[in-house]
Amino acid sequence: MGKVKVEPQQSKNTINHFSHPHPLELITNQKFVSSSSQLCSGCKIQATGSIYTCRSCNFFLHTECSQMPQQITHPFDKEHHFILLQKPIYPEGNFNCDACGEIGDGFSYHCKTCGTELHILCAIFPLCITHWSHHHQLDLKFSPPYPDKSSCSDICKNVGTNHWLYRCQTCGFDAHLNCTKLQATPHQTNIHYNPTTSRFAP
Repeated sequence: MGKVKVEPQQSKNTINHFSHPHPLELITNQKFVSSSSQLCSGCKIQATGSIYTCRSCNFFLHTECSQMPQQITHPFDKEHHFILLQKPIYPEGNFNCDACGEIGDGFSYHCKTCGTELHILCAIFPLCITHWSHHHQLDLKFSPPYPDKSSCSDICKNVGTNHWLYRCQTCGFDAHLNCTKLQATPHQTNIHYNPTTSRFAP
């Protein structure tokens, strides 16, 4: 467990991935130009750069998303394992990410014990960053430090409830995860995946 299930390759640039029944061909950004309607099936972001694709099915997968481990542990919940799901298990066909609060319909990390759902990109947010909006380091907090568990981002000025945020403990500066996605610089204390232990850790 903890490794992407990749079957023996048909060629140097072809893999089999658990998320799709057909072989996936590696296409580099020199050979492939994505339209706005062509999304990565893992993260649901536009399929650009180096991707794996099934041309007959119009299926796309970023190379990074293809390498996400199938089982992880995370500092958010160190007692349980999170399983990588190809698609949501709910009848509605989507899930609510417990990290950012946004709806998702791509890959997710799911805790069977707690029912926690995480976007795959939220699961790899750095534990601390520097950001143009603030002069101090911002640390990842898994819960707002306020009695009502709500937080107002000092970037967008909108209120969020009981979701992860980046915070400067010195100044009380708060930022929602989505507010920090652009122009954020991870520190050396990023969360890294250790393939020998199936863990994300500082």
